Amino acid sequence: MSKLNTHEEEMIESSTPSLKLHLIRDYPPNTPVGLVVCHHGIMVNTKFYDKFVKGMNESNIIVYRYDARGHGKSEGKRGYVKSLFEMVEDLKIMVGLAKKENPNLPVFIMGHSMGGLVSALFASKYSNEVNGFILGAGVLKDNYHIFGDLPLKEDPEKYIPVHEAMKAKEFTLEVQEMLLKIYPNLVSEITISIINSFGEGIEYLKNNMKNFVKPVLVLNGNADFLVNQKDAIDFYSELDNKDKSLIIFSGVGHELWNEEKGDMIVWHILDWVQHRLK
Repeated sequence: MSKLNTHEEEMIESSTPSLKLHLIRDYPPNTPVGLVVCHHGIMVNTKFYDKFVKGMNESNIIVYRYDARGHGKSEGKRGYVKSLFEMVEDLKIMVGLAKKENPNLPVFIMGHSMGGLVSALFASKYSNEVNGFILGAGVLKDNYHIFGDLPLKEDPEKYIPVHEAMKAKEFTLEVQEMLLKIYPNLVSEITISIINSFGEGIEYLKNNMKNFVKPVLVLNGNADFLVNQKDAIDFYSELDNKDKSLIIFSGVGHELWNEEKGDMIVWHILDWVQHRLK
């Protein structure tokens, strides 16, 4: 039975026994030529990728996107992980499922913000599992120290409202409430543990970049007040990779394809992917 032009939702076992993740599969109207597995950022969920999915499907690319543990409709303690490597192992499960269900298609990983760091950590451990990576506004270096100096010396299970945890003065309670209207099931409070996991992840990535061997496209906006464009520039400069690309978009903030210039950003991603399908 053909799955062309269909939208599926399913709960999938994570890397932790008895914890399930909410997965969405979106299939294009015509014979697919590739597949992208998407990992979103902190707070938000799969809805963040709606516009991205539309652009991929129109170019005959399947998209698998899922709510990270503790986010959206997925199970798990809200806004909490012991380590981002739990999310890395979840991503490995999703990639394995995508490859099993679509054995003849090239598979790419798209990670945004926290998802960019998770995807880069995946690449540092399992680079050869996929055909390439797109890292959008990824927290790869943390030049802004968005959560302050890590690790925080507080109870790992303590919750903090996201707008208080983030040090960007532009990220106010009003911004958080606006996002809540856009993304149902938004995570409005996060734990000290997930905050500190960023520091652990960034340090691990710095020491294991040599394992990042597959093609990578690094994206950032120069108007992003959560992730400094210097994160992307520094990561790109330090990466010893034969096939690496960097694009800094003028006048674009953290939400990339969900902003005014979003169609142009999706086009650049598609162009990069399509050149690696040949």
